[in-house]
Amino acid sequence: MPDAPATVPVLPVLRSRRGKYAAALLVALACAALYVVPGQWALERAQVIGLSAWEQRIPWIPQTVWPYLAQYPLLITAYACCSDLRRCSRFLYAALFAQAIAAACFIALPLRYPREAFAAAALPDPATAAVAAWVRAMDAPVNCLPSLHVTSCLFCMLLLGRGGGAWRLAGHAVALSSMASTLTFKQHYAIDLLAGAAVAILAWSIAGALLRERPRSAWTAQDQPMSAGS
Repeated sequence: MPDAPATVPVLPVLRSRRGKYAAALLVALACAALYVVPGQWALERAQVIGLSAWEQRIPWIPQTVWPYLAQYPLLITAYACCSDLRRCSRFLYAALFAQAIAAACFIALPLRYPREAFAAAALPDPATAAVAAWVRAMDAPVNCLPSLHVTSCLFCMLLLGRGGGAWRLAGHAVALSSMASTLTFKQHYAIDLLAGAAVAILAWSIAGALLRERPRSAWTAQDQPMSAGS
């Protein structure tokens, strides 16, 4: 029988491709619940705060619904294309930690973005108009601070990693444009973006620390003999 590994992380690491997708589904469901419940709670309680002068000058551009929605295929693609199971594990844990932190913030400080104060400078094409109307109907202007759109996009960039390559550069470009679209699609205050970035860095760091290898005896009691009376 092979010896048990001398070191183990605090949290379990994905071990197979099948487990990678099963875990992603569970995390997605948990994150959805942590987003929807505070959002419903905040609908009648959320407060509007003042926009800075430069934010007021940012027009509502309905066409930016497309980069706004690009976050979702980017999440799926970046995760599916990552073959490093430890990095995928870190991504899932960080996403769950960030969502939990954000849920607490949404309840403690419920904010609503005054998007009704903005009108499009020019009517978009029918397809864009329909999609923009659908997104606005589905995504209420609450759950503002922190911006989980920014958090998710930064996680994608961290998952993709640094370096060249057309695919990696394209992914980073999509992530950056999706983050910027939260302002032009009138879903977030500027401070939400900064808060989202801070939460992403914090959650990614926590996940990395908990996945770092440590001496096995420090985190499990499995190697210790049980007493006769146990």
